Amino acid sequence: MASVFRSDPAVVFDLFNEPHDISWDCWQKGCSTSDATGPWQAAGFQSLVDAVRSTGARNPVLVAGNRWSGDLRGWPHGVHDPAQQLAASWHVYAPGPRLDSLRDLVVRPVAGRYPVVASEFGEKDCAPGWVENFMSWADDAGISYLAWTWDTWPDCGNPVLITAYDGTPTAYGAGVRDHLAALWRAGASTKVLTPLQADAPLLAVGAATILLGLAGLGGLFLIGRRIRTARRARRVATT
Repeated sequence: MASVFRSDPAVVFDLFNEPHDISWDCWQKGCSTSDATGPWQAAGFQSLVDAVRSTGARNPVLVAGNRWSGDLRGWPHGVHDPAQQLAASWHVYAPGPRLDSLRDLVVRPVAGRYPVVASEFGEKDCAPGWVENFMSWADDAGISYLAWTWDTWPDCGNPVLITAYDGTPTAYGAGVRDHLAALWRAGASTKVLTPLQADAPLLAVGAATILLGLAGLGGLFLIGRRIRTARRARRVATT
């Protein structure tokens, strides 16, 4: 995959989705482990980063937190990237216990050193209230976010942005759309590709960039900008 897409600046590599039930040491270096199917060797994130870079790819790389990508406590000590194109991937759903305090204690410090992408976030009660607060907090903290998910599952336990594949939004999806539209109107320094109309479906016919801006490319531009900012900050700190 890295060899195929290494020259595509629009591609970010998300190396592993939701690691869990492992130690931070195993997360970083790999380890021998087992499950119901028997023993097996788990790859560490450092080996995955090394594999991508061995192809010559310099694309940004997302490295997930532990515990289903929800825990970033050991993240800053974990991975070295010679290309300095790392971002932390974080999954967060409403409302986790002590989430408001933990995100300031744990996630903000990581975001001060590396780009952080909430590569999954969502609301589980079909309403936009929590995600509106979360997106405002993330904007203030300099954290990128990609809303989960573009699907039409019928129950609120699985956060869905749409009620039909024509882009008709759920209340939660409309909340995400409206927040991004407000950022656009306010002249945010980093914008999605296409202006989002307040009354538009999440994906209008012939306007696929709206979806990509909402749940993909808008995040990628934020990632790229914050990687460059982090690299400049590190250079200043060492000179």
